[in-house]
Amino acid sequence: MSTSPRSDVIQWHDRSKIQLLEHIASLEKEVSIESQRATHYREQWQISILAFKEQENSIRSLCENSRRYESDAEASKQRIKRLEEAGDALFENSNPSRWDSPADAARKIIDQSNWNKAKEAKP
Repeated sequence: MSTSPRSDVIQWHDRSKIQLLEHIASLEKEVSIESQRATHYREQWQISILAFKEQENSIRSLCENSRRYESDAEASKQRIKRLEEAGDALFENSNPSRWDSPADAARKIIDQSNWNKAKEAKP
């Protein structure tokens, strides 16, 4: 059975149109998938940025605490130094004198010995 050239053209046109519509549908599906993928990556990127900011805030807080601890440690060192100087001054003035009773003189010698041991034992 022979078909007319017009009907062949119409059939070819219809097949081409169907193939084109199928190809367009396929492209739309690919675009949709890539759009979803892009949305996923954008969300992951935003989550990463939030996590980074939280870490940055934690690090900043740790640095501030570290500076405060360093300042507190330095103040403690200065206080210890002043206390040691005061202890040394008291030590120099705590020598037993001939007017001290034997018990007071012994206590002063023991106190001096304890002061020396305490200074040697410091870290």
